[in-house]
Amino acid sequence: MAFHSWRDAAEVIAAELSSPERELVDLAVSLGVQVTRNEQRALVVARIEDAVSELTRNKLRRPATTAQRSLLATLSVPLSGAESVREADALIRTGIANERLDALRVLQPERGDTLVRKAGCAGEVVEVSSIDRLGQIWVKGAGGYPTRPQDLSRP
Repeated sequence: MAFHSWRDAAEVIAAELSSPERELVDLAVSLGVQVTRNEQRALVVARIEDAVSELTRNKLRRPATTAQRSLLATLSVPLSGAESVREADALIRTGIANERLDALRVLQPERGDTLVRKAGCAGEVVEVSSIDRLGQIWVKGAGGYPTRPQDLSRP
């Protein structure tokens, strides 16, 4: 799904970062999972997946890896919620989404805007083609590769 405005992509990202729906909280509680309505939706889903996998003996809950903990530290995400691989993964995705959302709000890119790369081919002037649902910016002539909004600036 491609958007022409940063606001549309930001809306999708913000919805993914929102609090869990009542049904998810109810499901977590029925499985004996400790959650609150204030927690990130992705973290609640990860805890439900851990609980279900333990019940089915499919994939047992594994502790978060050292690499995941290191990445979480670079994303300024609290490590306290990252007990399992799934919880750490959910927090990493949340941290990346928050960074991308912040960058979109600052940059406010629209289709046809001219921007400058800060990374990769630094200084290269590019034109925004579209913005995907993850908040990545697709630029003309990039050979089919998206660019993170954090790696672009206004001229």
